Amino acid sequence: MIVKDVTDKGISVVFENSTDEAIIYGEDYSLELKKDGIWQELPYVPGEVKGYHDLAYMVLPGKTSECVIDYQWLYGKLEKGEYRIIKNIMIRKDVPAGETVILPEEKVILTAEFTVTT
Repeated sequence: MIVKDVTDKGISVVFENSTDEAIIYGEDYSLELKKDGIWQELPYVPGEVKGYHDLAYMVLPGKTSECVIDYQWLYGKLEKGEYRIIKNIMIRKDVPAGETVILPEEKVILTAEFTVTT
């Protein structure tokens, strides 16, 4: 996972699937701020409740996918500093023919650091 197009209001996140399995991600994320060398969870805008659409985006092996995240609604306009975004993904495992399991998955937590300069 890499980030690009960083602003104080949003970011683009790119998922490049270099595995042999499909990966699945949703709209959920969290942000942390690095203070004195320690990552700290960023507080929400007062009165906002964290919630996301329950969607799943699949990235097939060898493919990429990009999502644009507007974090201003949840965290406000970010000040200058070092941040990281945290995203949960699922790795869809192959199922042997004849198995009754529909979607076995492995949960993985990805992080990507970025700097807000304006």
